[in-house]
Amino acid sequence: MGFSQSRDKLLQRVSVQFVRQPFREAFRRVSEGYGIPILIDRRVDPDQLVDLTVKDLPLAELLRQLAAAGQADIVWVGSLGYIGSSDKAWQMLGICDISGQIVRRLPPGSRKVWEAQRAFSWPDFSTPRELLMQLAQDAAISFDNLDTVPHDLWAGAKLPPLPLYCRIALVTGQFDLAPVITPEQRPVELRPVEPPLRWERVYPAMGPQGGGILSAIKKVASDAKIRESRDQIFVFGTTEDHRAVERLFWEKTISVAPRPPKSLPPAWENRRFTVRQGSGRLASVLAQLANGLGLQLKLDPQELAKAGVQPDRQLSFSVENATLDELLRAVLEPVGCTYRLQGDILEIIPQER
Repeated sequence: MGFSQSRDKLLQRVSVQFVRQPFREAFRRVSEGYGIPILIDRRVDPDQLVDLTVKDLPLAELLRQLAAAGQADIVWVGSLGYIGSSDKAWQMLGICDISGQIVRRLPPGSRKVWEAQRAFSWPDFSTPRELLMQLAQDAAISFDNLDTVPHDLWAGAKLPPLPLYCRIALVTGQFDLAPVITPEQRPVELRPVEPPLRWERVYPAMGPQGGGILSAIKKVASDAKIRESRDQIFVFGTTEDHRAVERLFWEKTISVAPRPPKSLPPAWENRRFTVRQGSGRLASVLAQLANGLGLQLKLDPQELAKAGVQPDRQLSFSVENATLDELLRAVLEPVGCTYRLQGDILEIIPQER
């Protein structure tokens, strides 16, 4: 259940700008404009204001950056983009995956009920209990302890066709509850999720670039149990392991998509820069440089922090008669970063270790 469900659509390049846009409204625009179904976790603030400018990047990267602007992440449940805090979003994916694995071991009759694919929608001000009762009625099942689901009022949503177990999990998982699926025809119990979740996901043994990817997976998910069988790789790991592997596949996928040339635009080739005793916090210095150069700064504080780079780190630098490349390297290399300059977008990334 990864981005491959809508791969071609998610790889299309887009240019979008959001200025002081409420989080939910920004995702509504993208969802309706590009035909991507989205569901935002109830624990994400829908009214927080976000600022984001994206030029000529894959749609999936826009969605990832937009989620990050709201301190959230996106996972793909079928063709549905689910937005939540990183731990809760990947926990939701785990609940759906584990439920699916249990369903596939059921007798054919029970399995047919749980695998039935249907779209699901609800209006504003619906309660999660009402949604679960509707799902139960449609599937001719019942719940044992529906009172464990707190009262809440939800914004309306439209989900694409998904199996019953996913539709239920997308409601209960927002309260850290998962359905207990059994072969017996009895009421379904909702049980608290006990993190950290560990489960097995299957990935293609050949990466998007056509080369073996097993060694790369072992590197990013070093604590997971990994085995290869023919054209598949089985990864048994935590939410963090699967997040790292999915991210690896996505980065390799977009790396082979058409990209702007990496060389500096002609306008910068002959310019020289002199800065004596420059100092300040990393993010502030970069923002000032980008503004002075007429560039748009792209910087992901979470990705930098994972590499041990703090955006508020104090730094000092000096250059004389330097090229743009020399200026940027003087600022970035001492803190373990490098850059990509694509058109007028200056992206700051961690150096490869």
